[in-house]
Amino acid sequence: MKPNVRMSQLTRGLLAVAIVGSGLAVYHDDAVAAISAGKHNLSSTTVTNNRTTGAGGEICVFCHTPHGADVSTAGAPLWNKRFTTTATAFTPYVATTTLDGAFATDGTGTGGFLSGASLACLSCHDGTQAIDNLLNAPGSGGMDSTGGNSDGRAFVWNTGNNSNLNANGYLVSNANLGKDLSNDHPIGIRYCGGGPVVSAPGTACADPDFISPTNGLIGTQTQFWVNTGAGVGGTGNATRDKNDMLLYVRNFASGGNGPSVECASCHDVHSSAALFLRIPNSSSNVCLACHVK
Repeated sequence: MKPNVRMSQLTRGLLAVAIVGSGLAVYHDDAVAAISAGKHNLSSTTVTNNRTTGAGGEICVFCHTPHGADVSTAGAPLWNKRFTTTATAFTPYVATTTLDGAFATDGTGTGGFLSGASLACLSCHDGTQAIDNLLNAPGSGGMDSTGGNSDGRAFVWNTGNNSNLNANGYLVSNANLGKDLSNDHPIGIRYCGGGPVVSAPGTACADPDFISPTNGLIGTQTQFWVNTGAGVGGTGNATRDKNDMLLYVRNFASGGNGPSVECASCHDVHSSAALFLRIPNSSSNVCLACHVK
């Protein structure tokens, strides 16, 4: 029926905004299926971390809202969660003599190294609040600037056989990264030890142990990515897509604006792939997409 067709078009349009805003240059209908089939579909009754009451079957609401979103802190499109941890409260990975890239300086707070996509991911994965902390809950009259505070909206969660979620809606086990990121891959760090900058995007990496990124204009802004050859057009295509390793333009104290590695560089949160990886990691393909080893 026509009303349902129109609603389907609207839903797909909102998803397209969310996906493109997350750093993707293309949008495909199969992205809708991927979201619904993955573990980030927190309203599903078929994936392991499903709710038993609350969101009324909505998928996008756990991250995005068309009204009342946080547009100042997240750097992610129409973000529907509050932030309990500032960027400077995290401990970055620095315990190595081989780390030759500077951390970004444009995070929340003085000298913060996190912002944007990574800080949005950590609004669930730092373990400080339930995943049903939503600024705008489903239905009418659901606006709350606290999002329900740390315990969220008191949805009831069926943990089933999922060890990454407890009944109160907090991520636990490996899904709870916490605030100490010193044992995780660096994020908020300049890609390839410096080199490419927005004003001279063709510049090669400072460290030859990295694949030089591809760059291009998306809208009016220069963006960077590492081409995996796994997406639309195959090897060497000039279009950034969800199978490439995405880099996010950040500000660094030395060298100005350049490409930064963030959580979503390797993980596509809208995917149903294993570990949300942008490409399968067989033969360490994810690692070798960026690292020359």
